Amino acid sequence: MKYKLKFPENTYKEILSLLRFKNEQAGFILAGWMKRSGSITLLAKKLLLCSSDGLRGNSPGHVEIKKDFAKRVLTVCKAKKLCLIHFHTHPFSSKGTRFSCIDDSCDEKFFSYVAEKIPGIYHAALVVGQKHLDGRIYERNLATSLPVSEISVIGDKLEKIIPNSSRKVTKMRGCESTIFQRQIRFLGKVGQRRLRSLSCAIVGLGGTGSLIFEGLLRLGVGKLILIDSDRIEVSNLNRIIQAFWEDVNSKRFKVDIMKRKAGKINPKTKIIALPRSLLTKSAQSLLKGVDVIFGTVDNDLARLVLNQLAAKYLIPLVDVATGINVDKKGKIVDFAGQVYVFIPGKSPCLSCLEAIDLKEVNLSLMSGEDRIRQRQLGYISGENIVAPAVLPLNMQLVSLALAEFMNLVFGFRKLNNYVFYDGLSQDRVAYTIKVKSESSCPICSPEGLLAKGDLARFEDLFRIRASKNIPTTRTSISKREITNNNNKGGTNG
Repeated sequence: MKYKLKFPENTYKEILSLLRFKNEQAGFILAGWMKRSGSITLLAKKLLLCSSDGLRGNSPGHVEIKKDFAKRVLTVCKAKKLCLIHFHTHPFSSKGTRFSCIDDSCDEKFFSYVAEKIPGIYHAALVVGQKHLDGRIYERNLATSLPVSEISVIGDKLEKIIPNSSRKVTKMRGCESTIFQRQIRFLGKVGQRRLRSLSCAIVGLGGTGSLIFEGLLRLGVGKLILIDSDRIEVSNLNRIIQAFWEDVNSKRFKVDIMKRKAGKINPKTKIIALPRSLLTKSAQSLLKGVDVIFGTVDNDLARLVLNQLAAKYLIPLVDVATGINVDKKGKIVDFAGQVYVFIPGKSPCLSCLEAIDLKEVNLSLMSGEDRIRQRQLGYISGENIVAPAVLPLNMQLVSLALAEFMNLVFGFRKLNNYVFYDGLSQDRVAYTIKVKSESSCPICSPEGLLAKGDLARFEDLFRIRASKNIPTTRTSISKREITNNNNKGGTNG
């Protein structure tokens, strides 16, 4: 079993800021958790710094938290069914930070105490130095602590930190260094290994999703999870470059076509192809353990579910949508697309950005009888209209999305949380906007789904009641305001 920790960037930076003090500092982190086959990950939800009032004493080589403060934290943990991470700093340590003998003795007692008081939670410890850190988690069944194998930080740059107790030297496979030799000239071998260590999911393998798959495969991402329940159709051949007529005749699943392509380019890439709906437990179980999710879905119910999953498990979400609109005279009035990048705990979610059309979500959740009634009342129109889709527009948006992904991995510049492309404009091809996250958002706020992990049940994602009369929502897919009929939510190409 591997044990991991995951932090929003703001929380992690706040902990690192304590290293400016010459005396050791300490505190607690309340955390959600995620359990998968072979691993358990604690998801940092709320930071509780220990001020001078909460400390019994501290010095350059010692810190001790008052029992009353610790007991109050444990009371919150028990009431909210959250896990616990306690941490302290070693400001004097600039190399090879590890737990001291005193840390070992104190942690042994505290781990046992917490296990007795709140037997159902996971409990980890962290020591942070100037350049390195170390971590461990208490294994209740063995009555001992085991090393944390990986710490992820989710922010403008996606960081993976290996604690000192788990450090290993990895070598690049010979075939991979040959395939990516031109790329290594840019990223270096360390950068290429970083890509190989990542796992990415693509939900929706249509016109945009298939191109994102192609890009990630050729970049050398080590593991790709593909989720789409659709089979290839003849109308897909104009933009899904991996597909052929024989696939149409054989009615192959889109995910299987992608897996075939991977085997011919880089057999070392691990591909998990799931021809199931996103709304199944099997699909969501696969998604919760990835490093980045790419959403290229063609409906806002799926977009909402991905938004919630990203918040729950602290996973960056890159949402890509395109839109082409033609008026009655055949004139193209919109040839555009947009890329949203949601970094849980750092940037606003898709709901905050009004990128999810609640009218469409309600429609998806309606029963057949309610849908007929809404159509008769005039609330539903154009429900079965097939949206236009062309390869050049998809390629443009996918290029923008992959550029943001590369920036997320390597931190070339400040991350753009929103990028817009207007194929009809003579102005800038792409631009960004600054937005503030709503602190009361039920999805991305600390009091919402953020970092809840497995504490939020699968069923909780679907507790959205379908309205009897569908509301309209503000929409936009271009620099000007356009209506819902102009296909705001976009397609997956």
